[in-house]
Amino acid sequence: MKTAEIDPTSRNMEESYSDSNFGRYNLRDNPVIDSLLALSQTYADNYEIAVVGGMGVALYCWPEIIEERYTNDLDTSTTEHITMRTFNQGVGKSLMDHLVEMDHYTTPWKGHRNYGLDVFYDDNKGVFFITLPRRSRKHYNLFESIIRREYDNAEELDVPTMENEMFTIKVVRPEDLIVPKLHRMAEKDIIDIKAIMTATKDSKDMPFDWKYFRESALLWNNGVEKLAEADVEKLKKLRETL
Repeated sequence: MKTAEIDPTSRNMEESYSDSNFGRYNLRDNPVIDSLLALSQTYADNYEIAVVGGMGVALYCWPEIIEERYTNDLDTSTTEHITMRTFNQGVGKSLMDHLVEMDHYTTPWKGHRNYGLDVFYDDNKGVFFITLPRRSRKHYNLFESIIRREYDNAEELDVPTMENEMFTIKVVRPEDLIVPKLHRMAEKDIIDIKAIMTATKDSKDMPFDWKYFRESALLWNNGVEKLAEADVEKLKKLRETL
């Protein structure tokens, strides 16, 4: 069995591998499923951790809306303030241990904005990333109420393994996935927002909650009502283009 080395090194993820080493994965690919399964097992170890970002979009929208939603990483959020020590001894170690049990070699690292794991596969020729936010104590305190609210309202989704055995992971609500994307508005963010709005438009299981979205926008805009309303109007205009 491979052993995970618990010694994160400082680096930029983007600078560490050539483009040829970056894969493009979706929910049919082993590195993604194994990483999500490790996340589920870490959650079962009593760590408050949930999926955010592009993988969160994929989990809500795949395969009906965006079957080919590809990503290179699994972005996560945890209610704990992560430091190198807590990463080494806590949530990072739990993730690594579970991935090692699946026969993946893992390398932990520390970047400017994230702690993360390289998850190697295919005889170490390819790599997938799991990231956790790296925040100063001051920055964490500023966002703590948002982090806690997102986690407490996150949905539990069932995901099948390659053998069609189900496991459960926590994913922040669609409304919470949209707010930071609405502020960035990069091309891929717009695609993701439209996918979420399409998936929730006529959904009986997960209808879009405009009141909850407005509350999230208000928190992200530091309680400024005018800015929160602007986010609501911006999202409504995007919805009209569907």
